[in-house]
Amino acid sequence: MQGRIANYDKKHQRGIILVGKDAYVFTQQEWQEELPPYNGCLVEFDYQDKKLSNVKLLGEYKGPQGEPVKSKLVAGLLGMLLGWAGAHNFYLGFHKRAIIQIIVTVLTLGVGAFWGFTEGVLILLGRIEKDAKNRPLY
Repeated sequence: MQGRIANYDKKHQRGIILVGKDAYVFTQQEWQEELPPYNGCLVEFDYQDKKLSNVKLLGEYKGPQGEPVKSKLVAGLLGMLLGWAGAHNFYLGFHKRAIIQIIVTVLTLGVGAFWGFTEGVLILLGRIEKDAKNRPLY
């Protein structure tokens, strides 16, 4: 089956997967990935005899070796160097925000570029940790 993690509690290592209106509870023992589970990611899992097992990330949420697919370093540098053009947000999949950054930079005669630069710094410091599909940055 396929679903989306609606909630994952790191402290108790338990989560809820939603499939339509149905909810399935899983624990860390059923999780089959090296990456920790995170809210919003798409997963596939087995469900037989009212037991859930083999919870795995779907392919779009990980690279070929199971790693996150967007680089924190690349996103941060794009923000610091080309943040005025929203390059880091285009890279991370936040297209509307990127277009708004371009418009703000033009309307403020360049002052809006500090917004993109600041986001680049926040990415490198780990304060912005996920892309538009809620995948962690590596």
